[in-house]
Amino acid sequence: MGKINHVMIIDDDSSIRMLLEMSLSKVGGYQVSVCESGEQAIEQAEHSSPDLVLLDAYMRGKDGDETLRELRKFANFQTVP
Repeated sequence: MGKINHVMIIDDDSSIRMLLEMSLSKVGGYQVSVCESGEQAIEQAEHSSPDLVLLDAYMRGKDGDETLRELRKFANFQTVP
């Protein structure tokens, strides 16, 4: 795996999203994309190329497993950890 520059956060809990985004962007210096649902992540997937995805397993709507299966259909997500 190469250098991580861009992290995508997918979580339905606003407090967790805010904490992760602040920590990763302001402290870690990473570019961060934030999605509040699996559906939103899938909508953004075609136009996003993260180096790492932090994905909540238990979300309303599409859960983590279902979201991951859908994201893996995009070429730019097939090998993203």
